[in-house]
Amino acid sequence: MITLDSLVFEYPGQRVLDGLSCRIPEGGITALVGPNGIGKTTLMRCIVALEPPFSGTIHIDGIDTQEDPRACHARIGFLLDFFGLYNDLTVEQCLLFAGGSQGLKEPALSNAVEKTIHLLEFEKRRTQRAGELSRGWRQRLGVGQAIVHEPKILLLDEPASGLDPEARLALSKLLRRLRDEGMTILVSSHILSELEEYSTHMLAMHGPRDIVMESLQTTPSSGNLVGGDGANMVTDHDRRMLRLRFSNLPSDRELSRELTQIPGIFDCSVVGLDAHITLEGGDQEQEQLLRTLINNDFPLLELHNEKRNLQHVYLDRMRRHDREEEVAE
Repeated sequence: MITLDSLVFEYPGQRVLDGLSCRIPEGGITALVGPNGIGKTTLMRCIVALEPPFSGTIHIDGIDTQEDPRACHARIGFLLDFFGLYNDLTVEQCLLFAGGSQGLKEPALSNAVEKTIHLLEFEKRRTQRAGELSRGWRQRLGVGQAIVHEPKILLLDEPASGLDPEARLALSKLLRRLRDEGMTILVSSHILSELEEYSTHMLAMHGPRDIVMESLQTTPSSGNLVGGDGANMVTDHDRRMLRLRFSNLPSDRELSRELTQIPGIFDCSVVGLDAHITLEGGDQEQEQLLRTLINNDFPLLELHNEKRNLQHVYLDRMRRHDREEEVAE
């Protein structure tokens, strides 16, 4: 649905994107995460053809964004972090204007507006002026303007910024509903716990040359695409989080060091008698781990599978990235 190939973008004196390549999966909600200033908003603006890349290509539904940006705009809805509304227009008028700007004509325009009003639950507020809406309802109207033309793809930059808990919950329900209707959604946000409520994938940016796609399923498959010199590396594997509980451990026993020496254990943290580990592999590797622990006289009491949340995946990926950089140096 969205494919980036060797994307390069630079401001005067600074290269923000340096050969990034990835594919955003269709029909899911992908969380775009990374440190402040890493280039997330720039990447989104390139995807929606508001910023031309220095080099590389972006394809939306098979269409090159630089060759036919108008055709791409018809397939995309985009809501910036800071967006404007015509405060003197009613909700219905805002949606009519947005739909008309996207080329919708009557009667398709009125039908699209009615559908959007129903989807966003604006029936009782359709005649209310935009300037009279609360922050949460203004945000919802902004989303409405972005989707009134029924795009296949929706990009949101910090959509929950400034919203209260109730408004954030409403936004989360709305995004899940749009996903269930087949829309592909890319959301940039700093609030990882909020993204976890509805995201199916994570797209993590670590630097101008490093971007990684991760599935957020219980036992996810990870795709790593690193661009820069044209040599992209793609790896697929399963990874799972496990919690181990032990008994009767001597105080001088270095449990963390012993566990990380076992093949398949990627990461480990020990607190008291509990160890939280990341295991590379699936059921077969977990069974082998259990045999290894028992055969090597580890006093194991319990072993539990833990659901990997977005924060686990992100921090795990950041640690891997830091270690890879240390090795490269």
